[in-house]
Amino acid sequence: MKMSKFEKKFVNSKKHAQTNIKKIEQLFQNIDLSNIHNVLEVGCGAGMLANYLTEKYQMTVAGTDVDPEQIELAKEYQKGNNRLNFFPADATDLPLKNSEFDLVLSFMVMHHITNWKKAFEEINRVLKPGGIFIIKDLSFSKITSNILNLLSDNYGIYTFNEIMLFLREKGLNSVFKESSKGILFKQFNLVLQKQ
Repeated sequence: MKMSKFEKKFVNSKKHAQTNIKKIEQLFQNIDLSNIHNVLEVGCGAGMLANYLTEKYQMTVAGTDVDPEQIELAKEYQKGNNRLNFFPADATDLPLKNSEFDLVLSFMVMHHITNWKKAFEEINRVLKPGGIFIIKDLSFSKITSNILNLLSDNYGIYTFNEIMLFLREKGLNSVFKESSKGILFKQFNLVLQKQ
């Protein structure tokens, strides 16, 4: 699902990019970066996090977004960086080879995807064995999930436990996990490794 103009203004801000950079640095402390060269960012927006990874870590990063306007913005903002490749793609149908990436990132994207299970299956498909998947997103309480599923089918509505169970069943094991406390929803961060 594409974002509103208001959402785009927020997610494309430098302050938002700095928040994501700070979080990725914290999450990177849980993994060995020496074997991570080829990265996919699902929902790259304007590409600021992708650009940071190429500059600081010399990683090669592919960035996808379902919104072609975001991809054009990323290409414009990050032009001249030959380690970046941005292209429009739906997370539920990635036009990529199997086992192509050492690392896949998804920051605040999955709750926008109705068929979140298919998106996770695609991420798992393009991730190499032993590869790392880092996700920062929102989950909902059981009560909130039940209510929202009745009211709308435009968002990915799931509980934290549903996410964890599904990813474990797909062979993604938790290396690090944290979640905030919340009655209606919570923000969570996961670092997972593919078997």
